[in-house]
Amino acid sequence: MPALVYPETKHIEEIEQTLLPRLTIDSPIFKYFPFDSDDNHLIEWEQLDNYTGLQQLRGYNGLPMSVPRIGSKRYRAEPGVYGEFIPLDEEEMTRRRRRATYSSGPIKLNDLVAEAFKQLLTRRLNLVEKIVWDLLIAGTFSVAHPTTGVTYSGSYTPPQFTPSPLWSPANKATAAPLAGMRTFRDYGVGQSCSFGGNAVQFYNSVTARSILANTNADDLGGVLLGGGNTVNSLNNVNEVLIMNDIPKIVIYDEGYIDANGTFQYFIPTGKGLVIGKRKSGVALGRYRYTQNVNSPNGAPKPYSRVIIKGDKEIPASVEVHDGHNGGPLIQFPGSVIVVNAYVP
Repeated sequence: MPALVYPETKHIEEIEQTLLPRLTIDSPIFKYFPFDSDDNHLIEWEQLDNYTGLQQLRGYNGLPMSVPRIGSKRYRAEPGVYGEFIPLDEEEMTRRRRRATYSSGPIKLNDLVAEAFKQLLTRRLNLVEKIVWDLLIAGTFSVAHPTTGVTYSGSYTPPQFTPSPLWSPANKATAAPLAGMRTFRDYGVGQSCSFGGNAVQFYNSVTARSILANTNADDLGGVLLGGGNTVNSLNNVNEVLIMNDIPKIVIYDEGYIDANGTFQYFIPTGKGLVIGKRKSGVALGRYRYTQNVNSPNGAPKPYSRVIIKGDKEIPASVEVHDGHNGGPLIQFPGSVIVVNAYVP
């Protein structure tokens, strides 16, 4: 088998360090669920209880009162174990030889390996993003093995808001989205977050258009801006929302193409998600990488590897692998509101 020139593992990791910021910069979810790692085969985290009570009166010459230490709860979950590869076959590698030559020199596969790795990295990030959006909006996520049917899943119970009447296109003359959104602040009572104007609500463009089409004269459709103009754009709506100390609307239309070739929004049509502003600035959750024996030194990080299969096998082939062990953890479930805007 002729010599093959391809990026080594350390070079693939350098490619990932370059691509990762570009592939995640436009997704808001990685701001609220950043990546971290833990040198453990399980996903574990500790959550402190809420601070309660008021400082007690001592009085002159009085003894101070003892206060019990704050408690905590410990959570543990199994990680998902993921991995896939892209093969570079005999024909593809053979055609890599310089044309019109019979040289037995090395075959350069750098660009093919880099292209394959970029595809695998994109698929990994799409998976992570789908898991987190599903968890936050549906309260559950599930990833099924393509052949065995075994699933990796998780769930929690998010706060829900369902307007009446629904904010559907059919109810544009009677729906009251402005009045409904004013109640978001109530969800922050007792939580270490705010659902006022410093929070954000996310919808895909189909759902957002339904809200913007409101014609209810007693609600959003009757609001007039400076100069007597009606609200007719997202900027106009957000101007009204901020004036009412309501989270601004952000349209997020990203998603993925499923196995049937159908585009799937990460935020389903008819659904929305309000993410509160954490007073402490601590992230809403994490996507945690756990220990992985396939990574260099078994580190808690994704693995990427190029495997040559050809020295003793026919036909010769090269495999570009990528995988990880990990899963999401949500530390502050009270910091989100799921909006059931309407049923499409």
